[in-house]
Amino acid sequence: MIDQEQQRPLPRIIYEGSTDEQVEANVEVVADTMLELGITENIIKQTTLLVLPESRTTNGSAWPEKLGRLRHRKHQELHDSQGPVVRLNLKVHGKERTAEEINRTLVHELEHVSQIGRADTKLMLGHAAIWGLAAAGVAAGNKLGRGKSQKTAFSLLGAGIGHQAGYRIAPHERQARIRSDEVKTSAISLK
Repeated sequence: MIDQEQQRPLPRIIYEGSTDEQVEANVEVVADTMLELGITENIIKQTTLLVLPESRTTNGSAWPEKLGRLRHRKHQELHDSQGPVVRLNLKVHGKERTAEEINRTLVHELEHVSQIGRADTKLMLGHAAIWGLAAAGVAAGNKLGRGKSQKTAFSLLGAGIGHQAGYRIAPHERQARIRSDEVKTSAISLK
């Protein structure tokens, strides 16, 4: 999307359900934040910000082009999008999030968009750490369990622990957490 008055690239914002009655995203401030994070103008105009009202287990996510459309295929508005999809959740584990928390998540996820845009090697290393430790957790849980049901339960527990450990040490996630401390935005406000 391009602002016709200023000819500057702007991301697209989609509010699911009545989310637009709860929160407002200032598209120009989102674009300024993206520029501050080093995201190119071409990627800015292709990015879609999806704001969801239902409770989730994560604060948000960033998905590259086709994976974003596949992951959020129920959202018809995304079918014609070409770029990354950033999801922001207004509730996590049933608890309403503050504007400050949502803005920190926005910066965190936009840093991932920046990493995708510059093909940062930290992404590949980070995903290898996350999924590698999850797989190691499955193997360890399977080894520790006795009997089919216990092996299954321990394997699932091991996968979860391994995944979280990988997330904590993944270089691309660490970088995104640092950037969310350094870069402040007021793009999202609650009504």
